[in-house]
Amino acid sequence: MKKLLSLALLFAAQLVAVAAPVGVCINNVAQTISNGLIAPIPFATITLCTPGSTISNCSAHIVQTYADTTLTTFSPTTALTPYTSDVGGNYYFCAPVGHYGLLIGSSYGSYFVPDVTLADNWAAGGVVTGTWQATSFVGPLTGNSSTATAEQTLGAACNPSTQYAYGLDIHWNALCFNLPTPATLYYQTDETNGTPMPQESVNNFSTNFVLSDSPSPSRTNVDLAANISSNAATASALAASPSNCSANNATTGIAANGTAQGCFAPLLASKTIVMVNTSVCTPTTSTDANCTGSITLSGGGYADSAYAALLQVTSSAAASIGIVVTSKTATTISYSVYCTFNCGSYGTVQADVFTYHP
Repeated sequence: MKKLLSLALLFAAQLVAVAAPVGVCINNVAQTISNGLIAPIPFATITLCTPGSTISNCSAHIVQTYADTTLTTFSPTTALTPYTSDVGGNYYFCAPVGHYGLLIGSSYGSYFVPDVTLADNWAAGGVVTGTWQATSFVGPLTGNSSTATAEQTLGAACNPSTQYAYGLDIHWNALCFNLPTPATLYYQTDETNGTPMPQESVNNFSTNFVLSDSPSPSRTNVDLAANISSNAATASALAASPSNCSANNATTGIAANGTAQGCFAPLLASKTIVMVNTSVCTPTTSTDANCTGSITLSGGGYADSAYAALLQVTSSAAASIGIVVTSKTATTISYSVYCTFNCGSYGTVQADVFTYHP
């Protein structure tokens, strides 16, 4: 109800009429007041109805509105249709001089102005030309109540630094009273690491703290108790070096005791591993034979097995010996050594290892 009353007052204060030889135009903004703020009502439905209409039957007694004061073009273009304000709440239409009811509807609710006067002489106080017969008057037509001369100036205000207003007199002057002397507050703000905490009437400290009052300067001192125990105080969990990830692995975090957790092998950047004269297996017979084995890459290898590998026998000592890669992991290469001639004449077979990871 308060919002609707405020809407009605806004309309009454902001109605603009434009004089014309035939009709009078309304150029206004549909507005609402909420929490002390004035805002336009977008796409409000504006209905002009015959005098004597009410909020419940205004739509049934709609008056035709027009686009200009000549009253020849309908606005809206469909006859006897309510006008719709734009997104800013603006509406404009014209009608013959006279008294009307006005209904404004929106999602905020509806409000009704029972008597809207469209006059052709607003400069003379909104006088409608012609003969009008009033059935009755309410209140005097002279004196300050009608001329409001005392309300034409801004009333006196209170001093905001030392006073507050408890009311208004008949001339809108503030009735002031002195602010009380502020009480002295202690422990006004408690903080944890610079973050304010909810204020309570009592501050409680555990036995790990010792409190003492100091009269000069006036304050309360808070100190740590002399005897502090438990792991949180002595940090016994951190007395020794914590566990780390293995070589060539990274951690996703550190546990409360400093131990690395979530270890993983990161994808390394491009690199090459070369191992010269690396001992491999040796066939054990003097005829055709082969043997298998694996080589552990130096430097911890790679993060995965997506690398190229080449093994090459460096010395055969009159034997026909070859070597091929059979499989790979991130850190090892499995191979097979084969011999086709004079296999027993050679003791230990050596090979060079070439690898590249893009």
